[in-house]
Amino acid sequence: MDQKQIKLGVAWFREDQWELLKTTAADSETIEDTYQKWLTGAVKRMEELIKEGYETVKIDFDVDKFNDWCQNNEKVPNGESRSEYTAQLLRINDQFSSN
Repeated sequence: MDQKQIKLGVAWFREDQWELLKTTAADSETIEDTYQKWLTGAVKRMEELIKEGYETVKIDFDVDKFNDWCQNNEKVPNGESRSEYTAQLLRINDQFSSN
């Protein structure tokens, strides 16, 4: 598959939920200390992905809903689960936009 056809969902965290993310994440030590540091890195990473030819989509990431999803699916709230949840939201968004 041509990488230009690959769509990547990027978890776009909410500033007002940053502390909640940090306190509930099993891997909080891997998360930037501040929302601003995360945002700077996220914008840079999205720009890099776009330059590489990927289509990127910001996925609104609600930490409360994510934590509920983790509990309902017996997942640990970590980076792997955040990625899986973001990919699931991207698929849902694609289904709604194609209808």
